Amino acid sequence: MSTNIENILSAGIHPSGRVVDTEHRGVSVLFADLVGSTEYVEELGAEGFRDLIGRFHAICNEIVRSRSGVVAQYQGDGIICYFGFPRAAENDAAHAVAAGLDICEALSALKGDIRMATRIGIASGSVMLKADGDDFGSNAVGSCINKAARLEALADVGNVLICNDTHDLIGDLFRVRGMGEYELKGFRGKQLVHKVERRRKGIMTRFEALRGRKVSPLIGRQTEMHKLNGHFAAAQSGSRRAVIVSADAGLGKSRLVDAFLHQPQLENVPRFVLQCAPEHRGTALYPVLQYLEWVAGIGRNDPNTSRHEKLKRLFLKVWQSDDAELDILLQLLSPLGAETAIDETESVPLRRGRALTLLADKIYAAVAGRRAMIVVFEDVHWIDPTSALLLEILIGKASEQSALVLALTRPESPFDDDYDLADELIRLGPLPDEQAKALARQSPGKTDLTEDQIDAVIVKSEGNPLFLEKYAEMLSNAVSNMEWQIPLTLSGLAQSKLDRLDRPARELARVGSALGRSFQPILAAQVAGLDPDDVPRLVEALVVEKLAEISDLVEGEDALTFSHALIRDAVYGSMSSDMRVDLHCGIADLFIAQGARQSVEDNVLAAHLANAGRHDEAVERYMQAALAAAGQGAAFEALAILEAGLECVAKLPEGAGRDKLELQLCAIKGPTQMVTRGPGNPSFGDTQKRAMDLVSKLGLHETMVPVIYNSALHAWATAQLDKAMCMANAISMINDEMPTDAAFMAANTMRGLIAWHQGHNDLALQALGRTVGRHDPDIHKGLYAVFLKEFGVFSLFYLGLAHTVRGDFDHGRDYADKAAVLGQKMGFPHARGFGLLAQFNTAMMRNDLETAYETSMSSLDFATRQGFPEMQAMSQFVQGWVKARRGDLDGGVSEMQGGLSFWAATGFTCWQGHFASYLARDLVQLGRLEHAEGLIGKSLDMLSVSGENQSLSPLLLAQAEVLQARGDATAQTIAQHAWQIASDQGAKLWQGMVAERFAVDTQ
Repeated sequence: MSTNIENILSAGIHPSGRVVDTEHRGVSVLFADLVGSTEYVEELGAEGFRDLIGRFHAICNEIVRSRSGVVAQYQGDGIICYFGFPRAAENDAAHAVAAGLDICEALSALKGDIRMATRIGIASGSVMLKADGDDFGSNAVGSCINKAARLEALADVGNVLICNDTHDLIGDLFRVRGMGEYELKGFRGKQLVHKVERRRKGIMTRFEALRGRKVSPLIGRQTEMHKLNGHFAAAQSGSRRAVIVSADAGLGKSRLVDAFLHQPQLENVPRFVLQCAPEHRGTALYPVLQYLEWVAGIGRNDPNTSRHEKLKRLFLKVWQSDDAELDILLQLLSPLGAETAIDETESVPLRRGRALTLLADKIYAAVAGRRAMIVVFEDVHWIDPTSALLLEILIGKASEQSALVLALTRPESPFDDDYDLADELIRLGPLPDEQAKALARQSPGKTDLTEDQIDAVIVKSEGNPLFLEKYAEMLSNAVSNMEWQIPLTLSGLAQSKLDRLDRPARELARVGSALGRSFQPILAAQVAGLDPDDVPRLVEALVVEKLAEISDLVEGEDALTFSHALIRDAVYGSMSSDMRVDLHCGIADLFIAQGARQSVEDNVLAAHLANAGRHDEAVERYMQAALAAAGQGAAFEALAILEAGLECVAKLPEGAGRDKLELQLCAIKGPTQMVTRGPGNPSFGDTQKRAMDLVSKLGLHETMVPVIYNSALHAWATAQLDKAMCMANAISMINDEMPTDAAFMAANTMRGLIAWHQGHNDLALQALGRTVGRHDPDIHKGLYAVFLKEFGVFSLFYLGLAHTVRGDFDHGRDYADKAAVLGQKMGFPHARGFGLLAQFNTAMMRNDLETAYETSMSSLDFATRQGFPEMQAMSQFVQGWVKARRGDLDGGVSEMQGGLSFWAATGFTCWQGHFASYLARDLVQLGRLEHAEGLIGKSLDMLSVSGENQSLSPLLLAQAEVLQARGDATAQTIAQHAWQIASDQGAKLWQGMVAERFAVDTQ
């Protein structure tokens, strides 16, 4: 032992007297030897034994490296390995134990005449070692090295023994049996020894490794625990269960769920735990990627090719994915994407939705055959929108898998006012005084607290369990009475820790808190102007004070993670606002100066610029980030980024510059909302209204035709037809002054579809004909990205409707078919969908059951796969109409009602009167007169406001049929009125339908 110390010191003393090239770090040490070496030498001879030892070392080396460990020394027939050196991870002890089991299993599985076996001892603790050089890791000093050797000597053949510290670190990841206390040579007192029997069944998560640390028993929360157990029992019986646990920071969300998961009855229940992070709210699927990369064994320095191959191996070997599934998963999760070409005719939302559904299926399939499982999403208030979609899918599939899904969140976005996903919301509040006192008494400090000290802690913590434990621990460890004076908030706790650090260490912590929950110490040192050579000492200081832990969350660099989000918030909050602004300014300048050398997302840089008060620069970065997210199909992430950008805009000085930036963001936000929520959604309308106000204020009509068009589109969808027509006319005026194909087709398309809904079929034919006459698929394909509408397909669709209503069924069919062909040719999913809509709507109007059925069925399948709810609703309605025509009147009406309700739920008002007229007539056939009358009355009221008079005649026909069924003589008068309206509109289709049922005067 003394020789090792001399070697380290002689190699590590700088002429200045400063120790270099050595470090203290926590490691788990694995010691293994080959059992029966003497017998092997006699049996195999020297050369044969050499080969056998080489094979033994190779097996151990390969397994250790696969578990992120390093081989420090080969000692004859033994091997010493470190986990946590030269790179530390939060689960080094778990890696060491897994490697020990793997070595035992690999040796027992060997075939041949010569069999090998081993004993393994594992101990965890702090060591001092040389960090590099020829003796890499060999000259190390630490009691855990000797303890691992003593445990190895104590173990039976084929067994893995671990020390008590290692057992604390691995928690319940493995099945461990206590062996009692043993005298170990060189150690004072008896030592607790444990035998690792096997891996814990189910999914192994980073959370499961970390939760093995010493945690005092849960105080209080019996009611909440009872509720969680009840929900799990319901999940076991096949009932879908989703629970949101909501509480302010520090009130014990994770503690409650951790205690719930530690219950004996849940010991063998598999769980899937995902951790969200505040600085990655704009990074799609961040918690899933972190988990899968850990499962796949991806290191922070692995190149993208290696990451890709490890994920691929996981999906193929572990998840048993076929080739098609593999491509979907790789496209979603690998940095290199899929290995085969992606079908570009499919929309990105479709591909993304299918991939998330497959991902959810694979998560559940990983535990197929088990009675139940638990899915936990930690810190959902920081969840990225794509992970939120995955959470919804997991909840939706929970009943199929007997799963309990738990979401832990602070009472803020995205679950501040919408808990519809959950079966129950469990809110946690502060602990009552008696429970808080019990928690304070079990503080793991050096000395017991007095009653007066406990009372003081209760007052200062205000019942917050985390605050209380930290305060009590600090007070219990205080050297003098002066040190225990703890501030009223956690920021005081953090400040007292910071005060024990020297100035450079404090600066590192503060800059780190500005960078985020996890940060690179080297980067923080650069911002603070600290000596880079001093960073290891500063990092150690922060770890010793328990402000932060060494982690592997930042690729390419050693990283620090604040031990709790509250600690980070408190350190950050300890600075003045001026200091925070200066820090964010320095961070942003460093990122910008480093450019491509510093990998940072635009939205992260934008956040630093915003916090630095450089809001105009932040807006530009937010805009770039939003465009990039939207271009990758992450529309929800784009919306979140745009909201942050608009918050920055609001902080800029009033004036034209601010208005222009806001308009640019709204011009992106509106179409994104339309894609994600539908054109009738109120939020889309609000954004377009604001955009239009800005267009008028700035006088930028000529350059903002897409904004005006999308505003008109929302007005049309919500049946504000006069308003929509005014906007269409405005676009036409812009085109008169500055002619462009875009403005010409936008104006005429909008005019045509509005005219059709108003019952002006001649005007509709003229306007839509102008668009079709101008439209060139090759020239105008690029306009779709700007308007999110394919003018040619949309105009052909409505030309088909107009001709059909006028009684020209052949032309109606031809235009509908042309719309379908063009939609297929253009390759845009929305365009293809409109082509199918054209075919089955015109077929329904001309009573062509076969075509209506086939095309609406194709559309229903297509719209469901693509995620187009309005097309899905319309398809469902027509399917019901066909079913009713084929004799299943009850079933058809029910399906039509579902389609109409679905349509209304998307925000669309237009078309509701049209659908209602068909549904009402079938309700009359069923004798459900009151229901039909109510539907007709509601629809006529809507038409009186909207002016959607295309539906007026068929609605009046339905009303006449209701009156006729009641024996009311006014039915004939209503029918005559319906026929006259249709005649005025040139709508021979409606005229014929009225005349077929009533004897009307056609003169």
